[in-house]
Amino acid sequence: MYYMFVTKKITDYTTHEWQRDELYTFRSQEGALYKKGTIFVKYLRGIPGDTVEINEKHEIMINGKIVASGFPIFERHGIKVPKKFIFKEIIPPHKFYMLGDTEHSYDSRYWGYVDEEDIIGRAYGFFAVGR
Repeated sequence: MYYMFVTKKITDYTTHEWQRDELYTFRSQEGALYKKGTIFVKYLRGIPGDTVEINEKHEIMINGKIVASGFPIFERHGIKVPKKFIFKEIIPPHKFYMLGDTEHSYDSRYWGYVDEEDIIGRAYGFFAVGR
């Protein structure tokens, strides 16, 4: 399945109202699967000041609410979840926690926060093409 999105660019981060649970387009950081600058579209689940926690049961929680669970990419490849992935902390200023909505999603649970300056804008899906 392929999805098409239109992005409304953020022109001023100081006045932008971040919309939790909405889609955003951003550039990736350096990672194991994609080169720096790869464009992603994910849901904004955590904003600065929120508490993000991943517990021993691999439940991903934002402010105590479960928003996702598991590490399906690790599980598919027989990789044991590293201990550093189990944590509880407050999201720092100018950082955001992004999650996809499929089990194939490579998202913040694997690589951490997205820097504010890497966020391009709000994404709006307008159709999907099946394969």
